[in-house]
Amino acid sequence: MSKEELDNFLLSLLNADKVSIRRKLIYMKNFLEENTKMSKLPQTKIPLNLISETPDKWVVVRITDKGGPGMMDPEYKVFATWTGGWTDSDRWRLNSGITKVVQEGDYYHFFGYSGSCYKCHVKDYGVMNSFGNTVLDKMIKTANGSGVDVEIMDKDSNWMGLKQDFK
Repeated sequence: MSKEELDNFLLSLLNADKVSIRRKLIYMKNFLEENTKMSKLPQTKIPLNLISETPDKWVVVRITDKGGPGMMDPEYKVFATWTGGWTDSDRWRLNSGITKVVQEGDYYHFFGYSGSCYKCHVKDYGVMNSFGNTVLDKMIKTANGSGVDVEIMDKDSNWMGLKQDFK
């Protein structure tokens, strides 16, 4: 039910008698029950309270030291983007570093050092908008200029196989 439909429904209640109000409330209750059944929700083994982010688009970046003393092991992070709407703007996030990957159906769950879990749909791999692309390009150029190599992993990468590189 859209916001406009809900507003019209609530306005109609103000002008209705008790029987009409009862009928409309029963209709609304049935509508909500029918359109929000638990069976329609995707079944997951990952508890929903662990999922902190579900991006519109996402990529995995590999961060490596270009050399020298104290060279670090490769680090993998999720760069996620969301498209804003009428009331909010586009946004992006870079997770704290991937510690674990679980695949469940069409989703990868990337767990981070901070305890976050990014639930990423397989088909949503890639940077969605020019804002996210600009941020990621600047991040890559800045890192490369300071002796750190940042690269976007190929969409066909074996995310489950990356686990051997995790710290």
